[in-house]
Parts: sequence; structure tokens; C-alpha cells
Amino acid sequence: MRPIPILAMVMTFRERLAATIRAARPILEEPGVLVVGSEVPNLLEPGAAATLVVSKDLDVGVPVDRYAAVKRRLDELVGLSPSKEEPSVDEQYRRLRPDLRHAIRSNLTILSLLQPRPGMPDPTDRRADVAALLRRLEAGEVDA
Repeated sequence: MRPIPILAMVMTFRERLAATIRAARPILEEPGVLVVGSEVPNLLEPGAAATLVVSKDLDVGVPVDRYAAVKRRLDELVGLSPSKEEPSVDEQYRRLRPDLRHAIRSNLTILSLLQPRPGMPDPTDRRADVAALLRRLEAGEVDA
């Protein structure tokens, strides 16, 4: 039996990116959802090597009015899992200067009080989520 070279079993960055995009197809089929971030130059330039540190995630841009539809389709994703290597919102928040953390908390407070407006997503549907995020961030302030 002939040994298989290790390199033959390793996917290239571009192959891995294409496989990830195929796995994310249910999300990307939603109108307005786009691939964003450092993946874009690697998709647009055939044969281009990744110029940045390559993560194993896929950044997608979701229009606010498509959020609920995208969230409903998350169960359709197969072969993907939450990234252990990407920092969470909490970690990113704690890295900010105190004045910026205060501005985020202030804006979340305003968001939690907004009334529905024509042409905008209804904020009352997400009020409990905003309040939970605000509580989580405020709890982190004690530790920071």
C-alpha cells in the first residue's frame, strides 16, 4: 500500500472557503444576505493567496429586515459550529475604552425604549434580548 502524502489531504484556503460557503447556502439564499469581510478578496481574485491571517469562519452581512428569516434558517446549516477562536461580543466590549462602553450601554438603553416607527423593524419584538444583553454587559462592568 502506497502512503498518501499529507499535503494531498489538506484543503487549500480557497477550497475550505468554497466548502464553507456551500454549507452556508441556506443563509446566503436569503435576499440581501452577502459574504463580507476578508473572504471577499479571496473570492474575487482567482489563485490569490490569503493576505491576512486566515480564520475558519465566514462573515455574512444580514440586512436588518431579513434578520428573523435568517435566524429561522440557522437549523438548516450542516457541518458548521460556533467559532471557538473568534472573540465573543463580551470580550470585544471589555477591550473598549470606558467611554465607548458607556456609549454602547446608553445606545442599548435608548433602543430598549424606542417605539415602533414606519419603515423600521419593530424594536418591541427584540426588547427582551436587548435588555438581556444590557444586563450582561453591565454585569461585566463590575469585573472590568
